[in-house]
Amino acid sequence: MKIDSDFKAGLPDADELPLHSRPSLEGYLENYWWIAYDRLNNVGLMVHFGTMRHDFDLIRQTIMVFLPNRSIATDVSYGRARREENFIAASTLSMQCEEPYRVWKLKSSGMLQLSNVDELWKSSIKAGPRVPCTFEIEGLCIGPVWSASKDQDREQFARQKWSSSHYQQTIRLTGNLSVDGVATRFDGTGVRDHSRGPRDLTGSWAGHALCSAPFGSGRSFGMMLNYGPDGSLSYNSGYVVKADSIERGRVSEIPRLSSDILGQEHFSINIELAGRTEHIEVNTRACGLLSMLLPCDTVIGFYRDRGIDIGLGYAMAEFDWDGETAAGIIERSSLISAL
Repeated sequence: MKIDSDFKAGLPDADELPLHSRPSLEGYLENYWWIAYDRLNNVGLMVHFGTMRHDFDLIRQTIMVFLPNRSIATDVSYGRARREENFIAASTLSMQCEEPYRVWKLKSSGMLQLSNVDELWKSSIKAGPRVPCTFEIEGLCIGPVWSASKDQDREQFARQKWSSSHYQQTIRLTGNLSVDGVATRFDGTGVRDHSRGPRDLTGSWAGHALCSAPFGSGRSFGMMLNYGPDGSLSYNSGYVVKADSIERGRVSEIPRLSSDILGQEHFSINIELAGRTEHIEVNTRACGLLSMLLPCDTVIGFYRDRGIDIGLGYAMAEFDWDGETAAGIIERSSLISAL
């Protein structure tokens, strides 16, 4: 695919902007996700909006700041949706689209709870003292849209039960971030996604892996693996961007989520394309942990009480691709009962 002619992967602007009402499909959700790593300051930022299954006008916001020394600052809260044509907000977080598939503005002024990743691995944490957090961030989409259902991936995506439309872009997040009075000029790179459709992960999801990073030379890559209940891959896709084209391929499996995320991992990603293999080395840095409570909610840390829920592990990472390095992210999940 030529990037200049199809940067949006053929998607209309309406697919980028917030829906104002739920289609008449049971469990239909809309999710926006941004995550980036500033390796100079060793700080990461993740923000997420997700509508609720029982009420499309109730939005769950998740904010996570990945800090040095194994600390993270997190908020999971709920608010009534405030929507305009190119704007969505709830609780303390807002997202505004300045140019579809190109530029967004992310703002928040609220409170986050400080915790340690070792505590979060053991259990979801109880409510505790919070510290102020504010940010004003510009989200620049620097890579072309990768649609999970496009081209040769259409058939395997149609079998998924977590979304009916999903796309990703590599990003750069820049702006002012302050946590507990410590101000940072944030400048990080990573990925964002936008998904819509019915979602119920009960009995259909045993884990996933998602990695992405943009490089200074203009290259970028991304990948996504999904595991079914029997542990086999139900979805496998990767892509690379070089020069003026984006190519899709398949990915060799990467390490599943484990307690290794609490340290610094090193592993390789191999993306198999037509006639060649792209080899990327990964070194993880800061991390954070959440739980997806089935059928679809979120808490801080691993909720181990029921044995049916899903653990989410986020790792900020440095990637090496043929001698060029870049900052990006890895998101992985697993049934908590297996961790």
